[in-house]
Amino acid sequence: MRSIIDFYRARPLVAVLVFVIGLALAVVTAAFSEGGVVLPIAFVAFIGLLIGIIVAYIQHQRSQE
Repeated sequence: MRSIIDFYRARPLVAVLVFVIGLALAVVTAAFSEGGVVLPIAFVAFIGLLIGIIVAYIQHQRSQE
């Protein structure tokens, strides 16, 4: 988890981009669904964490070489 936070701190533009795309996806999902807004926002937060984990892992592997 620490590496994800470090990744986004080192790259604030990526953090803003992920946030904006996630927010747009949540709004579009909420507009076309019968449910509330909480589930799409939770989904986007999960996807953002997943992307952060993958990118941090790849960068960690490259730094080990």
